[in-house]
Amino acid sequence: KDMANTITKQTLWKKILVYVAVFLATLLLIAIAPIEVKMVSLEIVFALIVTFYTSTFLLPSFWNLVDKPKKKKQKV
Repeated sequence: KDMANTITKQTLWKKILVYVAVFLATLLLIAIAPIEVKMVSLEIVFALIVTFYTSTFLLPSFWNLVDKPKKKKQKV
């Protein structure tokens, strides 16, 4: 749990900056592109939101569950 929290805190601002930059570029593409490209750009915006949420809030908890030390079975 501590490892997941530490990694999330260390990388959060970098992630936010990258996602904001890509989000702004996509919004610019939506503003100047033809209608066919706008539909794809809207899908890209949705994918950005979903991946940001998943990588920031869900994956650290998942890795915390996976990385737990396994208990040794005792022989009876």
